[in-house]
Amino acid sequence: MSEFVILCERNLGFEAEYHERHFHGMPLVRFRVDHKAQRYGVLTTHEIKHAMCTMLNTVLREERLHMCEYFVSRDPKGMRRRLREQLEIYSYQFKSAASVFNKDALALSGKVGGMKDDVAIALQLVMNAPLQRRWCPRPRRAGARLSAGIGAGAGAAASPASS
Repeated sequence: MSEFVILCERNLGFEAEYHERHFHGMPLVRFRVDHKAQRYGVLTTHEIKHAMCTMLNTVLREERLHMCEYFVSRDPKGMRRRLREQLEIYSYQFKSAASVFNKDALALSGKVGGMKDDVAIALQLVMNAPLQRRWCPRPRRAGARLSAGIGAGAGAAASPASS
């Protein structure tokens, strides 16, 4: 049986923790953990987004990205279209400073004109996952929470590719 490793974008909200609570106790399900912050998910800072985007750009240019013919989705064709649209829009967005005392801002985003970038971010998270190897320890005891699994003696488990 295969393990499922859940990768959630972690930003200001607690969506990753919500998903961990929802799937808690299910066999063969693990989450990406930020041991330093003691939080689930991947914090997508500007530096992380830049690194993930650079990796995706390289893989696309070298034609090393291959998509499975079948998507697990309510609308597989629509999901493929949505991914393409989001990747076409995902880029650096520049914002001028509000005053002479502020700095100009630069951000990687696909949130332009009401669009979203969730699928583009998900693809980048999956591509970046083998480099991170920060999974919840296994096996997980029933009732164990993040604080019990992180800290002294809690090692990171192998990624699914090497299991």
